[in-house]
Amino acid sequence: MEDTWFAFVEGDTLHLHRSWTGYQIYAVTFAPRDGGSFIARVEANRDPSHDEANAQSLLRLSMG
Repeated sequence: MEDTWFAFVEGDTLHLHRSWTGYQIYAVTFAPRDGGSFIARVEANRDPSHDEANAQSLLRLSMG
């Protein structure tokens, strides 16, 4: 199955959900720095019943 996401920003946090299940898999919080921003925190849903490819997806996300 193709990786399809539903993403939205609430405040300073980017929420990433699997579109076909609705489960939130990641929450990425940004903080300001020198006129830009940086990733201050990443939370990952590690429940294997919610997403079997968590580790692989997180690696792709963090490597850009």
